Amino acid sequence: MVSEDILRKIGGQYIAAALQASPNVETSKEDFQETIIELPVSGTTRFKCQRMTGKQGKYRYRFWMAVEAVRTEETIPFGEGREGRAIKKPTD
Repeated sequence: MVSEDILRKIGGQYIAAALQASPNVETSKEDFQETIIELPVSGTTRFKCQRMTGKQGKYRYRFWMAVEAVRTEETIPFGEGREGRAIKKPTD
């Protein structure tokens, strides 16, 4: 089964919620992070986020950027992730 990238079809408030669920960008050791969020329209969705670095003058700043979003059949534990609130996916 091929999964479809639906990032361009998702509203900005849900992308922002998925990015906020990612760990602190300054202390994270990974360049890619996955989060799961339940959307009211399309159901449970997995976001893949990449750590990016920007530069303005002599200052550098880091931020997460969503690069992919796919529908998933994973279930979210009861009481978590409802109404568009993001939760972190446990890492192995």
